[in-house]
Amino acid sequence: MTKITSDKLIVGPWVARKVFGTFHPETSEAIGLERHGEVVAGVIYENWNGASLVVHIAVQGLLTPSYLAAIYHYPFVVVGAGKLIAPIGEGNAESIRFVTKLGFKQE
Repeated sequence: MTKITSDKLIVGPWVARKVFGTFHPETSEAIGLERHGEVVAGVIYENWNGASLVVHIAVQGLLTPSYLAAIYHYPFVVVGAGKLIAPIGEGNAESIRFVTKLGFKQE
């Protein structure tokens, strides 16, 4: 069974471990994808400045169309962001390729 979860206290730490970062639940949100009760994908949204959000993305496996819709609906429709920023090290070709497929552009 696959389901989308907005339990940021589960999803946020999972993503943070995968991207070697931190999660601040008091100032961030997170949306995850669960398969058989386990998180397999997640996005942390942070640093809302009135125009953009910074996102950290971690994925293990395939994403569903409904999950993709949810992770774009939240920042653009619910929050009203005009831009998402996904910081990735320039040497991380796999992550750059992945976010490019998601529609991000390198700046």
